[in-house]
Amino acid sequence: MFVLLFFLYGYASVAGLILYTLLMGPTDFHKNGLIGKFYIFLVSVPKRLCTCCCGSDFLKRAEKYFLHSRNPILQLVYLSLLSINVVLYLFTVFKAIPNLYVPSYHRYTGLVALVLTYFSFLKASFSDPGFINKNNVKQFEKSFPYDEVMYISERKCTTCDIIRPARSKHCPLSGKCVAKFDHYCGWLNNDVGELNYRWFHLFLISNFLLVVYAVYIYVMTLWSVVDEENLWNVSFMTSKGERVNASLAIILQYMLSRYIVVVAQLLFIAACGLMIFGFWGYHFYLVCTNTTTNETFKKKDLEQLWDIVTKYVETKKKKSNIDIQKLYDDLYKEEEAANQKKNEHHDEEHKKNEEKKKQVRKEWKMKLLEKMCEMAQQNKKLNLNLYNRGIWNNIKEVVFPPALNNKLRFFGKSNK
Repeated sequence: MFVLLFFLYGYASVAGLILYTLLMGPTDFHKNGLIGKFYIFLVSVPKRLCTCCCGSDFLKRAEKYFLHSRNPILQLVYLSLLSINVVLYLFTVFKAIPNLYVPSYHRYTGLVALVLTYFSFLKASFSDPGFINKNNVKQFEKSFPYDEVMYISERKCTTCDIIRPARSKHCPLSGKCVAKFDHYCGWLNNDVGELNYRWFHLFLISNFLLVVYAVYIYVMTLWSVVDEENLWNVSFMTSKGERVNASLAIILQYMLSRYIVVVAQLLFIAACGLMIFGFWGYHFYLVCTNTTTNETFKKKDLEQLWDIVTKYVETKKKKSNIDIQKLYDDLYKEEEAANQKKNEHHDEEHKKNEEKKKQVRKEWKMKLLEKMCEMAQQNKKLNLNLYNRGIWNNIKEVVFPPALNNKLRFFGKSNK
């Protein structure tokens, strides 16, 4: 029994550590510490093993498929985990309903919760996140104003050949520009943007509620077994042949040995619930502040750039001494050289496209530096929270995306 408990606790601890490291290892808080080093180890070792066993060409193809293209792998992982737990539930706990603490109607309410979870998964996976093209770009342009810092007006996407609306971003995985881009979700194999952010939240909430509901059913069913068998008032035989009175620790050991599948499933579900709640809590915070995941990363870069620009302006007593081109070269010269070296082995067409993208990037970066220098000279503060309109209005914006209202107005005018 001790060995079994040790294995379960050890498995849960190691799995939790690995999952936490993979999620949080690259963050600024951990990247220079022990977790950051462990993350590099976890990522690099499989890569080296794969190179040794299968060759570098296979590794490149696998890396391109798994990391740089849309694929249903994580979708299948999610569906398999959910479905396996459903099957285990039907063959164990479901058969024990009704019992002392779980009435018979939970047989049906549990299925309703499960159907809602599957529905939210399908809805979030296959709904339009707000893909932008030449035909609907006007619809999305009206959703949000440009702040001319985080989002520069007239910035063109060279791939989609459109002027990017504010808060949009070109996703390299889907190959399209997405309105109010938040992130690409591998679990859904879909972008999360202005039009489907509400369905993404429904997906997280329905999964969390299903987990909470399942934990309640499992705990109460196990508790029902304890009371039905009157375990608090019986004695147990130890491995040495001694009889001992019931205690919480002994009853837990007994339940673990007799209902190992149910207890293990309960621990797994509870751990998943904590992770889902933490992830949803983070996204609910983003909703309340009207910020996207993409913007949180952009803000850090812009704040660092703002510090550099303000210090640069302070050293220049006169406006005529400010040289935007020189400032740009000092900031991005090494980056451009690295990109140019990376593209040396590509064909001429690829080089031509990259040169075009480079020119577009330079134009908006020059605009940004010019704007920041102007703000620094006027002693203005950097405002990266233009879109925050208060918690209630921010929530309404997610539930009722502005682009949908713009679409209705557009069709209303065209019909007239």
